[in-house]
Amino acid sequence: MAYKRSETNSFVAEIDLGKEGLSGSQNLASLRPTQLARAEGITFAPGSIRKEGGSASYTSSSLGGARKIIGGIEFFPSPTAKREVIATASGDILWDTGAGTFATLIKGGWITSDRTHFSAGGAESTGRSKKLFVLNGVNAPMVISGDNVATGDISNPASDWSGTNQPKVMFPIKNRMGAFGNSNDPHRFYLSDPNNHEVYATGATWDTASFSVYPGKSFGISAGATFRQACILWKRPKGIYVLDISNATPSNWQVFELTDAVGCESQFAFDYIVGDDGSKDAIVFVSRDAGIYLIRGAQEFGDFSVVDLTVQDEIRQWLRDNIDFSKIDKTTVQYFHETKDVMVTFVASGSSEANIVLKINVAQTPFRFHISRRDTIVSMWKSEDSNNIVRPMVGDDVGNVRRVDQASFTYSGGGYTMDLQTVPLDFSWIDKRASGRRKIFDFVEFDIKPTGSWPTYVEFVSASVVKQRTSFLNSAGVSELGNFILGQDVLAGAVGAFSITKRIRLLFGGRTVSVRMTQTGDGEEMQISKIRIFGRFGDERTP
Repeated sequence: MAYKRSETNSFVAEIDLGKEGLSGSQNLASLRPTQLARAEGITFAPGSIRKEGGSASYTSSSLGGARKIIGGIEFFPSPTAKREVIATASGDILWDTGAGTFATLIKGGWITSDRTHFSAGGAESTGRSKKLFVLNGVNAPMVISGDNVATGDISNPASDWSGTNQPKVMFPIKNRMGAFGNSNDPHRFYLSDPNNHEVYATGATWDTASFSVYPGKSFGISAGATFRQACILWKRPKGIYVLDISNATPSNWQVFELTDAVGCESQFAFDYIVGDDGSKDAIVFVSRDAGIYLIRGAQEFGDFSVVDLTVQDEIRQWLRDNIDFSKIDKTTVQYFHETKDVMVTFVASGSSEANIVLKINVAQTPFRFHISRRDTIVSMWKSEDSNNIVRPMVGDDVGNVRRVDQASFTYSGGGYTMDLQTVPLDFSWIDKRASGRRKIFDFVEFDIKPTGSWPTYVEFVSASVVKQRTSFLNSAGVSELGNFILGQDVLAGAVGAFSITKRIRLLFGGRTVSVRMTQTGDGEEMQISKIRIFGRFGDERTP
């Protein structure tokens, strides 16, 4: 932040965009000038803010409204074979080899009273096939071996998995698979044989195990993940437990309670944050009350800490104002390293499916929050694109599978909204006395990267009233009426790209000003790094 003041009481206030994200605070005195009042449809590019990438259909056509996509996974049965597998609300498990048709029916009549969970396992020894396990807590766990060469129920389930008492989740733990979620023993965690991931039953030649996890507390295990030398087990509504798996022998593993103050809603409601070295740096998860928490390990073999991320920037207030807390069971959490964003889906107030994404950019501290309201996301998973970059794949409520974070700025053949607004600026960071004084605003400058000859629409708001509306084109070498193009320079963080400065004359005054920028057209893009506001201090204390 920089400013200049002359003898005539004028000022220049510079706001670096991209330093901070969305704030849910309603207290003007607590706001910082780099925070945002609106941060919809954006992403944090290096040194700037830009419009979020587009959304492209993966399915060649809709699979039909009855085939709401309630689960999905990218599965590699071999190093050269990539498959997308989905579960639909019509009870179908479908397999796709890349055409986007999902033409292969793996299984019909799948019970859909709960979300379908997929987990990859198998390949327990040389020559054995990779396996994909499919679970929902009601049907017997299904296993798909290899490249869809064989399907069926797992061969040796635990003895108490019978009828509709079936596990909801399996996940890898060391060289085994772990499982939980059967309604007749919801606090029990099961461990497969290391040589056969389909074996959970006890037997003379099988090395299986199970653990009863604090059965007197909460409703049962809701999520599980390996982290460092431990297995983290959550319960709902509350409870986090640590299974110490550092010993080679499972009979020596012990369970400890980390906290009984918070839990995780489901296996879909957490993900790992992965560092640049590929290590699992932390786990982010969502609780039953929509709190977003981070688990960090103090050291490789040590204590864990739990941090509430919604305290920052009063995001908890934003959640109270915007989401339906009764539908937290539809929340999905996924982290994507390419953008360093954690994507957390919620059902917006008045809606039936998850249609708002709270994104947490973890590229720097403090973390930066922003949102997207474009896609309906019933399910979400990771999938490599043609460049082997892992990006979001989402399933919606009308039978479409879509790739998100695409290079083209389009959605279903049309545009989508970018809505960016600064918090109300009273310029008290320049002069503490400025907050109560009236300002006369003369000019505003926008440092942008030229992206094309399309407009960005701008509103200037003071005391909740729009004082002026205008626009500028996101192109170089073009002047608009009332606007000026100044010098051009290298855009911070964008090697080889240049920036231009758009200047707009302002014709109003007020105690505060908030700058709002929107863009909605198909294929349109904007990238902006700074705003400078030129003005003069007045003497009045009125708005």
